[in-house]
Amino acid sequence: MIGQERDIYQIQWKNDALLMGGSALGLGLEQWLTKDFTGLDLEELNQLDLTGINNFDRPAILRYNEHSAEISDYFRDGMLFVPLGLMFSEQGRKEWKDIGFLCVETILVNTALTTVVKSIVRRNRPYTFNPEVPIELKLDEKAKRSFYSGHTSHVTALSFFTASVLNDLNPDSHRKWMWWTPAIVIPGVTTYLRYDSGHHFPSDLITGYAVGALLGYFIPRMHRISDADLDLSVIPVARGLSLQILKKF
Repeated sequence: MIGQERDIYQIQWKNDALLMGGSALGLGLEQWLTKDFTGLDLEELNQLDLTGINNFDRPAILRYNEHSAEISDYFRDGMLFVPLGLMFSEQGRKEWKDIGFLCVETILVNTALTTVVKSIVRRNRPYTFNPEVPIELKLDEKAKRSFYSGHTSHVTALSFFTASVLNDLNPDSHRKWMWWTPAIVIPGVTTYLRYDSGHHFPSDLITGYAVGALLGYFIPRMHRISDADLDLSVIPVARGLSLQILKKF
């Protein structure tokens, strides 16, 4: 008789402490950068120049759909619950602590990176150039936080994270399209909604998608236990042999 037990992930506390600590510092830096942050004033608004917008991004200034902005908020908030679906797997429940930690780490790193970049770049949103948009919205401080899209990076990070973990939970599955298709499409829908709402230029959205995808995919893979990290031992038991696969520490 051969029995096998193998974990998929291992938290690397030294590296993860640096990553989590760096993210916490990033969030603190964002607070410092924005302590005196103000939106556009009327003079700055009147001096906005369309010539500074490249041809690829320029069509975004004609978009303004409040309904799309509202729906994109539902996508952002609802995506927080998607990784819970990993608990339907027996292996997912077995490693829920590690998977939960990696999920929180993905959210924290993405949030820190996104907010710091927004605070440094301070790019005006497309709707600030749109004459049909209410002046009150243009003068709000959030009007200068266009690059890059936080909604898109957040949804993509959690979407790709869930699909990446499902890949590891089901390495031999021939139905990986069942989770990778929605993992790609759902952030794509969010991307369009943020574009249609007038909150982001295409370059903001492409960057947010890329950053979220990289974090969501690679953070689980960085913690996946490889064969080189395992010790194999064959132990005699009453009815035969037991193969034990143990993590090296």
